[in-house]
Amino acid sequence: MAPARLEAPLRAPDARPSPRAAAQAKTCPIVTGDKVQVELDMLAQSLTMTVVDKHKRTKSTVSVENLPPEVCVAVCFGAAPGEHAVRVVGSSSEKTGKDAAKTQKDLWDDDNPQDLVATAAKEKEEREKAAMKTL
Repeated sequence: MAPARLEAPLRAPDARPSPRAAAQAKTCPIVTGDKVQVELDMLAQSLTMTVVDKHKRTKSTVSVENLPPEVCVAVCFGAAPGEHAVRVVGSSSEKTGKDAAKTQKDLWDDDNPQDLVATAAKEKEEREKAAMKTL
């Protein structure tokens, strides 16, 4: 099986690689037994990918900073002949204890309940008033 390659530095739209990633701008072969650790820190708006060998030594690390507030992570190991298997060995989510500097409340805030029925009725009433003005 041909080894996959992790290309560095990774780029996201409007994101910039960290100085460490720019210094490590090289490829890293991923072989059987290696693990790819993906760490997404939305408070710091950064993504770090680390390749760890079977002896738990870090082979390569790539970081991307200034991620947009909404981000989706997808990992592709590239096309190579033969069959491939990838296994997710763990996942975790942690609360940082720090509040991000939010500019407005959203639907996920506990202190911002939404009465969607009342909102829909109000919007319908406003549309009807606008329609009456055009007549």
